Amino acid sequence: MLSHPREHEYAWAPQGAVEIETPHAVLRADENWAVWIPAGLPHTIRPVDDGAIMLPAFFPASTCEDWFGEATVIARDAQVDVLARRASQPAVHGLRTARRESLALHALLGGSRPVGDTSGIELVLPRREPARSVARHLMRSPARSEGLQHWAASTHVSARTLQRSFRAQTGQSFSAWRTRLRIRAAVPLLREGMSIAQAAAEVGFASPSAFSSACRTVTGRSPGRLRAEAP
Repeated sequence: MLSHPREHEYAWAPQGAVEIETPHAVLRADENWAVWIPAGLPHTIRPVDDGAIMLPAFFPASTCEDWFGEATVIARDAQVDVLARRASQPAVHGLRTARRESLALHALLGGSRPVGDTSGIELVLPRREPARSVARHLMRSPARSEGLQHWAASTHVSARTLQRSFRAQTGQSFSAWRTRLRIRAAVPLLREGMSIAQAAAEVGFASPSAFSSACRTVTGRSPGRLRAEAP
């Protein structure tokens, strides 16, 4: 049997179906469902049909709370599939993309602080619509510039309803939540050596000065200070 002592696994099948057998259950990963496998849990993977493909995305147990506790089936949707595809294929999509998508995938699956997030900036994630789907899009692409009206239309609600959804679930307005997301996304870029101007543009700020101002408002620190506080 397989076992990953130091990593949790998100197992999904982009093609066909597979059965994942643990000591306590047999779970199916197919076009509708993926399977979360906690670190250290012995399991066997069997194809259900010819041509079945299973792709795993891994999350280090040391920095990822196992909030499921046992092997669990998870409903798939198009956005989760995009993140999982990129997170599970770093050789194809690049290490930076795989890491970024792993952060977003882990958060969307239920983690309070995504694996590998070293920013120290907490972000409350909405769990219900319409804010949930908007948050998913922005976590994948923080630099997107569309405003509240656009996102409200895309989720078929009024701007007021979307704003209320964000405030009720996160305690922040849509704009404040997106700013916090962008700053958190920028910190790893700064710590990898990207300039302040480059990092600001990468996550969607109009200028380095706007980025610096937002950093101080949200964290009380400058971008340079955030970079210097690498763990």
